[in-house]
Amino acid sequence: MSHSLLTLFAPPEGFIGDFGMLCGFTASRDVLDRIARRFSGDGSRPRLAAFIHPTADAVTDLPGVAWMHFRSRPPFRLLHAKVALLGFRGRETYLLRLVVSTGNWTAEPLTTSIDMFWCDDFLTGGHDVQLAADIRAADDLFDWLRRRCDDGLLRQTFDGTRPDESFREAVEGLPASTRRPRFVDTRAVNMRSQVIERLTGIGKQCLVIGSGFYEMSDAEEGESLIESLRDELVRSRRLAKDATLDLVLNPDNCQGLHGQAGCLVEKGWTLRPPGSSYAEHKQAKIHAKYLFLAKSADLGEIGPAQMYIGSANFSRMGFESHVDGGGNLEAGIIIVPDPKLSWRRNAKNSIRAMLPGNFEDSVDTNGLLAGEPFVPPLAPPPPPAVAFVEWAGDRLHAPADCEKFVEIKGLNDALVVLPCEWPAPPPAFVTLHPGGWKVPVRADGALVVPKRGRQGLEEILAGVGHFPAGAIGAGDEEEDGEGLDREISGDVIAPMGHGEQAYPIRRMMRLITGLAQAQKYLDPRDWQRWCRELKQDLPALAETEAAMIAPFKDACANPLRALTDAEFLPDGVDESRIKEALEHVEHAWGLAGTQDLWESRP
Repeated sequence: MSHSLLTLFAPPEGFIGDFGMLCGFTASRDVLDRIARRFSGDGSRPRLAAFIHPTADAVTDLPGVAWMHFRSRPPFRLLHAKVALLGFRGRETYLLRLVVSTGNWTAEPLTTSIDMFWCDDFLTGGHDVQLAADIRAADDLFDWLRRRCDDGLLRQTFDGTRPDESFREAVEGLPASTRRPRFVDTRAVNMRSQVIERLTGIGKQCLVIGSGFYEMSDAEEGESLIESLRDELVRSRRLAKDATLDLVLNPDNCQGLHGQAGCLVEKGWTLRPPGSSYAEHKQAKIHAKYLFLAKSADLGEIGPAQMYIGSANFSRMGFESHVDGGGNLEAGIIIVPDPKLSWRRNAKNSIRAMLPGNFEDSVDTNGLLAGEPFVPPLAPPPPPAVAFVEWAGDRLHAPADCEKFVEIKGLNDALVVLPCEWPAPPPAFVTLHPGGWKVPVRADGALVVPKRGRQGLEEILAGVGHFPAGAIGAGDEEEDGEGLDREISGDVIAPMGHGEQAYPIRRMMRLITGLAQAQKYLDPRDWQRWCRELKQDLPALAETEAAMIAPFKDACANPLRALTDAEFLPDGVDESRIKEALEHVEHAWGLAGTQDLWESRP
């Protein structure tokens, strides 16, 4: 399967996105929104927790995304690690996915840069103890981050459960493992030490290093990072003295290497331009960071090999420092490629499909440019006083455990102190003052979802067919537009033919049949959300489908009560919830107090 940044978040067939965490240096609004929608169409609870380097450009107002604000100045120089740990819920099983990326959660990995992604899935009940160790190590990193953030939103219940409840059960249920994790981070130890420690075997004949950023300095100590790494591998006999050495870089943006290139070439390094086996990368720049060590550099099989993939560039702050020493927070993984992969360019199983770099060409050292220096991000405003606010009884108020003074932009943008009046409907987000942070609003045990446009019958039925992967009232608008198929749970309900559209009663029966069939096979864990979304989205049909409802108003006949029949109720659910939701819809449709269509009349 071909992966992109977005497909990494797509649920496997038969699963829906339940809860996940991701961390990174930057995240753009468009891409994070597409990631969230690809993972789950439900914005009524926090589905993704985003730990991003503190920035004034924080994307804090995306439905279903909990932006994790650091309570105080974090201990790292940069949060540069790019990791996602995702949970997908099936009917009877749960799946955990670990993702390690070299790219940020922005448009560049999809458009102008060559990045690398590694992922693997663990299904509950599995026995892959190595992957279990890796997932536990990644979860420990996220736990470390979460302890430094305001996690108030994640500690709430939504429809009766915490957002990460099933996720935590799956992680805690992983099989015990004594394996050393392949997943590494730089909280306490630098990346260099951990990578070298995990490289095994002796006498490797091939070393490839690739990165989009190297040491900025032209000084001799800048060069020694690459050369000292090679020397250490030779001294430990992991690498042969006469090994083939390739260094992949961006010729027009290679930092201090532009002044060191001559020395590196004299010592046996071949400088390679960016490239890959994918046509779309022809003009792209390398952003991936990797180290590849293999037994053979000939055109045959690569033999025993290992590869580091991660966020750490080959710079001192990235590769040779750690958080406790004032460096970046980086993360990566050391994997073992198939030894039968071939160096041949056109081979079906070529290693070149995995390694960003053009190994047919070399770079003229005279044409190298340092490029623009790295500019650290601006410090953000102080963190928000609260991670969310509550709405009930036409009033907004701070969480019950909040002891701080909280001021927001109220109606007409006037500054008001919480608690304050806010007539229904509640807002999805409010803006705090000062700072301008946008925080989500929680009401009736769920996050308020931004109001969607009025939906017609076809859009409602399309949403029902996507539920619970998407919202009932979302129709097909949740697709990300990239042309990639989205795997969903449930059967999509086919659109009605032109002939059928002329018959209001037939249209109503199609709606009731679609709802009843979908409801009957619901997972009880989705019951509260199902009832809530019916209550939110079906009233709009009073305007968009007035002709469909009119015959039932004239006959004082209520077709909705079929949904309360025991035959169409999932086992063990609270029947009062669907009755309360339908009463609201009946009132909106002008059917309050009418006769149940399905009851026999005297």
